[in-house]
Amino acid sequence: MIRANKVVALILLILATSLVCFEIILVDYGFDLVDEGWHYSKFTYPDEVKASVLKDHLYSGILFKALNYDLPKFRLFNIGIMILSSLILSIGCIKLIEIKSHNIENKKFFFIVIYSTIIIFQMPSIWCERSLAYNQLSSNLSQICLGLFLISYLNSKNSSLLYFLTGSMVSFLFLLRPPSGVSISIILIILFLLLDRNLNKFIFFIKFSIIGFFTFLFFTFHLLKLPTNI
Repeated sequence: MIRANKVVALILLILATSLVCFEIILVDYGFDLVDEGWHYSKFTYPDEVKASVLKDHLYSGILFKALNYDLPKFRLFNIGIMILSSLILSIGCIKLIEIKSHNIENKKFFFIVIYSTIIIFQMPSIWCERSLAYNQLSSNLSQICLGLFLISYLNSKNSSLLYFLTGSMVSFLFLLRPPSGVSISIILIILFLLLDRNLNKFIFFIKFSIIGFFTFLFFTFHLLKLPTNI
């Protein structure tokens, strides 16, 4: 059974790694089958499409310009964000399994399976966007929010900071796509109540999440340069 688990984990890891490498090879080729060309025009000329803090092309436009409008680098950055968000969510899932299972065996197996599976099912070359637009950003941010929440809930030493970061990411998601921000907020609250009905912990979670939420809003509205200044 243990050998079979290792084989499954190895196959998934090889597949995920191969897909990432394949996507990296393709960074300098063509456009995807969705709206990638349109997104890049928005990123390059955000002032022409009335970009604001509520539009994904404001943030992506700033990043695109910082990368000197280098399309391969921009796509590599997108892949990096996807890998990072998948890692954060995987760590959160593993910590949840550890707590609920008390004495988890083959921890590496579970981690590799979860991480590889998340990577496989969101590789840009399969069905997701290759550009860092609102769909890809909202997907990555949702994973980060959920992963940070699970890590913070199960890590009492740094929970205040992690709840703060969770709230900040929810705020960013809310700006990019309000329905997604509202949805992930409801999901996090329901998940917290399912995991722990301790009122004091819940208030602690809500307090630092709200502080993070409004701190991000403050810096976004007061410090972020508008398209005319980009």
